[in-house]
Amino acid sequence: MPMIQRLAQLGLFLLFVAFTKTAKSQYELMLIDRPRILADSVSLAPEFFEYRKPGQHKMRSMERDKLFAIWHPGGREEVVYLPDSSEGNWFSAEQMHDYLEGQEDARRCYKHRANRGAIIGVFVGAGGSISRLYGSVLIAAYPGLVGAMKPSFSPRHGYNPLMKENVFYREGFGTMAKRMSTRRAFWATLSGYVAGTVVFSFVFR
Repeated sequence: MPMIQRLAQLGLFLLFVAFTKTAKSQYELMLIDRPRILADSVSLAPEFFEYRKPGQHKMRSMERDKLFAIWHPGGREEVVYLPDSSEGNWFSAEQMHDYLEGQEDARRCYKHRANRGAIIGVFVGAGGSISRLYGSVLIAAYPGLVGAMKPSFSPRHGYNPLMKENVFYREGFGTMAKRMSTRRAFWATLSGYVAGTVVFSFVFR
């Protein structure tokens, strides 16, 4: 029995080592307004960059102005972002880094707060399904109302209190928080409307 346990522990250790080496051999792409991407290979060109996701053979491409930085397997960060007012990128590299950090914190932690509005949206959509005219209005109006509300900048919802006075971090966090809340409210309202329509069609047919 002890021999079996030792073999099991050895197997788990080898899997951990293999996973760690694989993770360290990958690139991490920090994108603008998008989640980070892991890649086995990255190639930069003046207008585009190409990358290959782990376990895939096909190279993908994206406009270079959507890429902020590349984290190399050794841990080195290579910032490739260049401010360009014609493309709407007027932040400096440091300001953009803070902006993206705010987005990442919201993307990681704000979903629970955004789900509150989504739950209400289900009931709003279901109630709106009673009237097709008002239902379609509610599907558009409710997400807009959620998006117009001021997001929460509380540490409970992922806001970093150490960045309290950083306007670029705050803007990135707020932008992503509003985007998440609006999208979830829209899909929840639409789902509630569709579900309500199906239920009422069976009840009153």
